[in-house]
Amino acid sequence: MASNDSRQAEQQETYRNLPLDQARALVMAEIERCKDLLKTPPKTKDGLRTLRNQYKNWRTYTATLLYPKIFSTDKLAQQFAPIFDEFGWAGAPDTPRALQYDLNQGLRRLESIYECLDLYLQKPRQTTRIQDGPTANTQTRGKVFKRLKDAHPEWSQKRVAIEASKPEELGEVVTSDTVRNVYRAMGWKWERADRIR
Repeated sequence: MASNDSRQAEQQETYRNLPLDQARALVMAEIERCKDLLKTPPKTKDGLRTLRNQYKNWRTYTATLLYPKIFSTDKLAQQFAPIFDEFGWAGAPDTPRALQYDLNQGLRRLESIYECLDLYLQKPRQTTRIQDGPTANTQTRGKVFKRLKDAHPEWSQKRVAIEASKPEELGEVVTSDTVRNVYRAMGWKWERADRIR
């Protein structure tokens, strides 16, 4: 029986993370890389080992290119990611013929993905929700900071932070950055002591 997480992942819609022309260019570059690997069939054991490593690297790179760079889920990338077990790459082609077959299969899969890129919608942009003003915590801090600054106009943000950190005030450690950010969030202007007349 499939777990809840795997069922949700299966139902999750796959989107393109990139514009169509950019996604096509990236996939086409990997198609060309695979074609280059196919041009040089191995003639020796060392040649087979080298080509097999290049193929493994191509598959690994292609998988990470497809997800998360191009697509929002790993559904298409899974068919490229090499599977490793305690002995190394599981199912690694061990003959020139098997390697050529795997390369051709990978090429056909990637060409198929290239042909279907326009069927995947580009991922909708996420919009940041604008809050309805400062949080309650920011407002509480703001009241303390403003009261201290109004009582002591010559104090710097650092001095207000030190005084506000005392147990009888906020009772939490705050910094001058906190003071500055709270003033901004509240829409208040900080009057520097050297500008007060």
